[in-house]
Amino acid sequence: MNDSEEIKPDEEVDKDEKPFVDEETSYSFLFFVTAGALLFVTLWGFWDDEFSRRGFKQYQNSYFKAQYARAEIKWKTADQAVAAKEQALKDSLVVVNSELDGSDDYQILVDQVQEAEIKLGEVKEKKKFAGSHLDEAYYYYKKAMHEGNNYDVEKEKVASLEIDIKNFDPLILEKEQALHLLEDKLLLKKVM
Repeated sequence: MNDSEEIKPDEEVDKDEKPFVDEETSYSFLFFVTAGALLFVTLWGFWDDEFSRRGFKQYQNSYFKAQYARAEIKWKTADQAVAAKEQALKDSLVVVNSELDGSDDYQILVDQVQEAEIKLGEVKEKKKFAGSHLDEAYYYYKKAMHEGNNYDVEKEKVASLEIDIKNFDPLILEKEQALHLLEDKLLLKKVM
């Protein structure tokens, strides 16, 4: 025997048996049938859920329409009642305003209220300015401390400005009370 004629035992077995090659088998038809069945079941489930099992939908829609019509009638009735009350209030307001415009006492009270508001605003503005001066003095106090200078003068100025600011509080309270009294008188005048 020649080397070339010599057959190996492994090769003999391979030639006698054909191996099963999975890559040659086509599953496309099986996939097509499975996908088609899945699509059919999905469509059938949708149709069954939406149409065949929901026969009450038409009754539900008619019920909702009836409820909407009832609510609309109630809303229109309530809207008309509110409009009537609104008109009555506007009419009474016109009458009261015409009476108040003719009254000199009312105008005097309005002027006093405005004057009291202005005085209160002036006092609050003075307090704000004093606060600004305090901020400035506090800055110079901290600056002197940071630089290591003598800061006794700045400290005294801060303390005196703090006292000045606290002195504005009773004055503001007095002006607010006077304003509230005048506003109460004005409201009583409107009610009468």
